[in-house]
Amino acid sequence: YAESSGDAFKSIQTMQKVISDIESMADSNYRLARCFKKNRDLGIELPEELCKNVNRMFDLVDQALGIMNKNVESPSGDVAQTMKVVYELEQEIDTLRNEYRSKYLFNIDKIELQHNAVVAFGSIISEAERFADLVVKVSEHSFNVELHTQPDEDDF
Repeated sequence: YAESSGDAFKSIQTMQKVISDIESMADSNYRLARCFKKNRDLGIELPEELCKNVNRMFDLVDQALGIMNKNVESPSGDVAQTMKVVYELEQEIDTLRNEYRSKYLFNIDKIELQHNAVVAFGSIISEAERFADLVVKVSEHSFNVELHTQPDEDDF
């Protein structure tokens, strides 16, 4: 009996962590929506090049979200392999964010784009990357692993 209650307690703790992370994901989505609303209210339109880059980032985040959904629905199978895929996607997202930061934000005075569009782009990309970090945490908690716990220093 004691072991089954311990397992139940662990399951409840896991569910609470997942719920907390999903609430944080909702907050992140809200911040993204506010970025888009602010851009619309100020009349800031992202040029096609930046829109394509945002879509590329969102495609990667969507892939990670799909894996996370599977992990939450049915946390079984090869945990190491599943988390390897999750971490590879996260690394790809981080690399893309760093690439965009170097190309656009660090060279804002040298590029031919409106500065306010580049700043808006940076906010969107940064929040998308934070959202992806939360997606990773949900997958980790679904499998009761906590391998990726250090904070990301590379925010925009």
